[in-house]
Amino acid sequence: PPVNRKERIAHSAADVQKILQQVAEHKFRIGFHLLFSLALREGEMVGLRWKNVDLDNGRVYIVEQLARQKGFAFTPPKSASSIRTLPLSPDLVAELKSWRIKQKEMLLKAGIAWNEEITVLSNEIGNPVTHDLYLLGYKQVVRAAGLETTGCHDARHTRLTLLAAA
Repeated sequence: PPVNRKERIAHSAADVQKILQQVAEHKFRIGFHLLFSLALREGEMVGLRWKNVDLDNGRVYIVEQLARQKGFAFTPPKSASSIRTLPLSPDLVAELKSWRIKQKEMLLKAGIAWNEEITVLSNEIGNPVTHDLYLLGYKQVVRAAGLETTGCHDARHTRLTLLAAA
């Protein structure tokens, strides 16, 4: 029998701007920028470690994801073709640099030394943000912007739809 799946939502460019304005001071701000700019899968985004971000050359290397496996584990992406290098826009490089400074300050307050093994999107003590926690924040922000959502994968569909329309 056919699988009954929710139809994914692709937001307009104006909607993306509303969402990014809504998230300007949110603790998951950088996650929204990564999702809408790079069309990452949720596990790729929450599992992105600083060691796979090259700000000097404007690249991000998608070589692992944070997977739910009796807890959480770093695993290869969904498929071999999911391993890829993505270019970063100058705006996203600036966002990442700004976020890295804030993250280092946040961790320092908690007595944690920042290092490149830490995920880009971490909690206050340097642990990865879980899928469920990020999804909750994502849905709250998108709905606060007055928009519908079926989840984080909407951002991937939005980015790919906007690229196809360009």
